Amino acid sequence: MDVDSIARSPLTCLDLPPGDALFVGPHLRLHFQADTCFYFVGSQLFDSHQLDDHPARNLAVARCAVHGLATAKSLAAVHGVSPRTVSRAAKLLREQGPGAFFPASAPKGRALVLQDRQLLKGLAASLLSGASLRRTARRFNVNFQTL
Repeated sequence: MDVDSIARSPLTCLDLPPGDALFVGPHLRLHFQADTCFYFVGSQLFDSHQLDDHPARNLAVARCAVHGLATAKSLAAVHGVSPRTVSRAAKLLREQGPGAFFPASAPKGRALVLQDRQLLKGLAASLLSGASLRRTARRFNVNFQTL
């Protein structure tokens, strides 16, 4: 996707005062409003993120760098990060895609760690006596995968 096709894409167009624009590259301008940063190519919205959302910021600057909208140095200067951060983000985007910026969260539910010493002793005694994992887990009301 080149710069001209991005500028012609049917993305949402927002009317923001031109005086608030920060030109980062020949085709890219940024607007900062409240706690949000908007990226525009021409008058078309290209990307946006909350200012405190670092993974979203890294994805946005990587997209800008990969599409050639601005240099890593100029993007880094605007966001107060190292140009190396922008280069690494662009490499991550090219190699692993946008999903790499938002890793999967930890599974919900109970932790699979037992810390009660009395419970551990009872589990150990039951297992050593020959009871199955599932039967022992049911007896002590724990998940058998924890054992």
